[in-house]
Amino acid sequence: MVIKVLAFDTFGTVTDWHTGVSDRLAEIFPVLDAAHVACDWRRTYSPALADVETAAPTIATRVQGPAFPAWWDR
Repeated sequence: MVIKVLAFDTFGTVTDWHTGVSDRLAEIFPVLDAAHVACDWRRTYSPALADVETAAPTIATRVQGPAFPAWWDR
């Protein structure tokens, strides 16, 4: 048997996504609670990924959409 591909899901398992996202948000938007926004963004990730997996037409609005405008008002 020849192995052609090794794939790993490392998002959040071996990758510290939270620090990178929250640090960058804090630099760009210092008035935001960057850690809270990063967690809000992460909560939208799985539903958006489900849209990608099912080819749902709402992917653009789920990824770029409704979560972000709410953050600007904080």
